[in-house]
Amino acid sequence: MAIRNIFFDLDGTLVDSIMGIEFSCQEAVKVVLPEKRLPSLHAKIGPPIWEILHQVVPELTEENRDEVLYHFRIIYDQQGWQKVHLYPGVASVLGQLVQNNIDCFIVTNKPSEPTHSILNYLGIRQYFLEVVSPNSKIPGFKSKSESVAYLLSKHRLDGEQTVLVGDSIEDYRAAKENHLRFIGVDYGYGHISSESVHDPDCSSTISQFTQVLSMIGLDLPIV
Repeated sequence: MAIRNIFFDLDGTLVDSIMGIEFSCQEAVKVVLPEKRLPSLHAKIGPPIWEILHQVVPELTEENRDEVLYHFRIIYDQQGWQKVHLYPGVASVLGQLVQNNIDCFIVTNKPSEPTHSILNYLGIRQYFLEVVSPNSKIPGFKSKSESVAYLLSKHRLDGEQTVLVGDSIEDYRAAKENHLRFIGVDYGYGHISSESVHDPDCSSTISQFTQVLSMIGLDLPIV
């Protein structure tokens, strides 16, 4: 059955935002631990920021972690989000998908405000029918899988005509739990590979974003 709907993860799939996240984390941690220098966060991006901080700065108390999160959000929302760029071919592919009447959505763990700032800054917001963050509704979504289920229900989408594209095991699980086909991008932060996903009939990986077109059966030139 032809694919008519695509759910995209944001960080590590459509955009490379590692510089802004690392910058904001480091500056926020400095407020509490001035001498602390963080390691590269490249392998950590994907989960909510509080979970990333728990992994890389385990010495933070719960109270200090809340303070770091507070400063991270201010720094990222004011400066960090601008340190971002599209992966090669993203704008062109999104344009061709929309031209071929394929509805595109974003499902991300990034809060709504910086997500929309990034999409508008990079000039790609118009390609998406809806953008869902954990705080897109009250109460918020507890997982990416729940966000996906919400979109499927709200837009009455046929799961057999829908695919999820992402870079992490969380993205894969969100697809699997909602009975969707999954396309993993191995250039992102999640280090996903063909060995990471265990359903060869409904999962596959790509190394360039432009391969999305052929993966869903659109044999179009990249312009």
